[in-house]
Amino acid sequence: MAKRGRPSLYTPEIADAICERLANGESLRSICRDENMPDERTVRDWVISDHNGFSPQYTRARDIALDRMADDVIDIADTADDPQKARLRFDARRWYLSKLAPKRYGDKLLHTGGDGEGPVMVVTGVARAGD
Repeated sequence: MAKRGRPSLYTPEIADAICERLANGESLRSICRDENMPDERTVRDWVISDHNGFSPQYTRARDIALDRMADDVIDIADTADDPQKARLRFDARRWYLSKLAPKRYGDKLLHTGGDGEGPVMVVTGVARAGD
């Protein structure tokens, strides 16, 4: 009798295919909808348990996808035909990047003193009676 359902056994080929598609910007949910791919929960379990060293491979693929999305932001800004649609696409991607990788793509905040020069100075002490 032929086996039915989605594949759930890890193979290096399936892992490579998943990571390649992730790196190209496809979502895990979309990848796992394919009949020849494992269920999304199975893939997430492989990541959590670092099944056959899958976790670092998955993480690298996700990082590459973020860099690709950052490149897309520039392309959207440079090739916009419809400014409103482009602005929505640009802002959504920029927000997403800033949340997933704030050190790389988030806004940099500089906390300064009231005069705008140097860091905020915090003074602590105890006031004595009569001072």
